[in-house]
Amino acid sequence: MGVNAQLCTVVEDSILGVRAGIAAGMKVLGYSSQSEAIQLEECGARVFYSMYQLPDLL
Repeated sequence: MGVNAQLCTVVEDSILGVRAGIAAGMKVLGYSSQSEAIQLEECGARVFYSMYQLPDLL
């Protein structure tokens, strides 16, 4: 699409998706339950738990 990856933010709920976003150089937000949050954080995502939080993270 011609957009620099560093200017993009991806919202992901899977480890593979988080890894792909990080590898591409994107900011990655991980949508997760608290029980799965640690795995997404370890992969490099900034984790959030409610879609109501999303506008403030963007």
